[in-house]
Amino acid sequence: MSPPEFDVRVRWESALPVREALKEKLPKEYEGYYVIAVHGLPQMRRPPMRREGRPNIDPDQMRKRMMERMKENTLLSPKGRDALKPERVETATAGESSIFLFFFPRGEASIALADKELTFSTVFGPMELKAAFPLKDMVYRGKLEL
Repeated sequence: MSPPEFDVRVRWESALPVREALKEKLPKEYEGYYVIAVHGLPQMRRPPMRREGRPNIDPDQMRKRMMERMKENTLLSPKGRDALKPERVETATAGESSIFLFFFPRGEASIALADKELTFSTVFGPMELKAAFPLKDMVYRGKLEL
């Protein structure tokens, strides 16, 4: 049996070109953060019904623990420098999949074109997800727009 496949997209949600393409202003809650979105992961499922001898699992507690694990296991890594960790992780549903938003504080360490590339990495259950962002490709109208 082969592992399931997902059409996962990682997008720098707070980047000015993304905001302009979506024809949306930067949401207030994004201010002061680099926001990266992961689209296409499967929805978090509700735990199975309680069986004899097993404790009742609170779905909200389970979801909260999973989000905390994702937060702990997510990094935005500039080459040769300490990685940034998200301050918070949020989720929303879109059809059969989930969208996860990772909020990295801008004040911790500024990102500059000299960093050349950033690697976003996270863990979703048994899956590890990595995406590279070459910063030269993130220059818009002559300025690095993250």
